[in-house]
Amino acid sequence: MFKKRFSKFMSAGLIAGLLAVASVPTVFAASMPERAGYSAATAAAPDSAAHTLQPGQWDWYVFKSQVPPLHGLTQSQRLAQDTAKIDVTMNVQQGQGNFEIWNAQTLRDWTSNVKYTAFGQGTENDALRSDPMHFWQGSFTVNGTYYLVVKNKGNTPMNYALNITDENVSFPSNLMIKNIQ
Repeated sequence: MFKKRFSKFMSAGLIAGLLAVASVPTVFAASMPERAGYSAATAAAPDSAAHTLQPGQWDWYVFKSQVPPLHGLTQSQRLAQDTAKIDVTMNVQQGQGNFEIWNAQTLRDWTSNVKYTAFGQGTENDALRSDPMHFWQGSFTVNGTYYLVVKNKGNTPMNYALNITDENVSFPSNLMIKNIQ
């Protein structure tokens, strides 16, 4: 009789233990935050560090144009002023990829599964096809939020580094992308 009760007790304990262990990954997965730079919601501040992207992976960065007020100018004079600028250079050290600049409309189209057109994209140096640099320069006359989306377009890992110079542009995110290989 003792063995029968002990056996039932051990069976119940074993089942409860297995159920508890099976639910642990689900609990941790639900509470783990998305990595920085994985999406527009977790877009990071750009840095000049080298980063690695796996095939098909994207890194998201965010910046805002901050056009200073131009008091006393007409609308046409304001539009003629280049008051916020950003220059982006991406050095692809290994692999294949490029970057795009997205504005609010691009992001809305992409999230709605509508064919989108990037606001801008990196351009290769036509004179030096062996040069791994991609360039883009933007000028802004109105304030807005923009995303710099780096895409690995190859079948192997891509290593890249960004160089950004700016005038009246801010980087509102406190998140930084950690290079996890």
